Amino acid sequence: MATSSLPLTSLSEAQRAQAQERFLIIRPALDKEITQAEIARTHQISARTIQRWIKNYRKKGLAGLADTKTRSDKGKSRRLPANAITLIEGLALQTPPTVSSLDSSASQCHRHRARMETTKLCSRTPDHQGH
Repeated sequence: MATSSLPLTSLSEAQRAQAQERFLIIRPALDKEITQAEIARTHQISARTIQRWIKNYRKKGLAGLADTKTRSDKGKSRRLPANAITLIEGLALQTPPTVSSLDSSASQCHRHRARMETTKLCSRTPDHQGH
């Protein structure tokens, strides 16, 4: 285990408690008593989170198990504005187009594109200069 770059004394009481709690969760895997997958299932935590905690513990010690970063938007509302919610709900309630209508639209688009390509090709051909 690497030396911690962040001493435990610099953590808040809540961060120290969090680190201790996480250590108690991953300790059986560190001691090779059970697998990381079994810990994840038992505690209903994603296997990736368990892997990350073990990696952080091995790299930084107990302090590596504490959340030290806070969200940049902490304390700010992350709710959508009411008009956005209304718009989304309205879109969700609309009947989606049928496959046949999409096929028809695609066919029309293809025909229009083919006409445009033909027009471009015809405009590029040199005049026959009166022949």
